[in-house]
Amino acid sequence: MRCEMQVLPAEEAGFAAALLSGEALGPAAEDAATRGGFDFGRALLRLASAGAFSAAVNSAHKEARHA
Repeated sequence: MRCEMQVLPAEEAGFAAALLSGEALGPAAEDAATRGGFDFGRALLRLASAGAFSAAVNSAHKEARHA
């Protein structure tokens, strides 16, 4: 198992938390955009590059198999 930790800029942290808790991309981005300094493309690229979405999908898949 590989574990990596990255510190997100404050303006991206809420966006990431919303997505990883299951909120849809559109509403999460709209909410984050109300905060100054949020760059949607940069935030999405940072999360995708870190593998955040594959981790969330794998986790949901494992939960579904064990339900």
